[in-house]
Amino acid sequence: MKKADKKNDHAASKARNMEDEDESLMSTEAREEYGLTREMMTSLLADGTLGYEQDALDKRIKWVKRSDLEKLIDKSRKQQRVVGRLRAKDTQKESKH
Repeated sequence: MKKADKKNDHAASKARNMEDEDESLMSTEAREEYGLTREMMTSLLADGTLGYEQDALDKRIKWVKRSDLEKLIDKSRKQQRVVGRLRAKDTQKESKH
């Protein structure tokens, strides 16, 4: 494979990945794919934590961006790791006393 072909393949792959990130999912699809409960999704949408667009033809359908949902999930995981570390430190301090 020529060097120019590799660059073109890489650029096409990167463009596909960017399209996937901007892909919109119905909130029900997003819940199922990411393992969220109905209550969790409702809360995220209602308080504005996760943005959405209402479907033009059916107002009950809410569209969320995959990239927004993934950013929110990553942020949540990072916070959970920090909390876990803090709890571990507290446990260590208590066991020393």
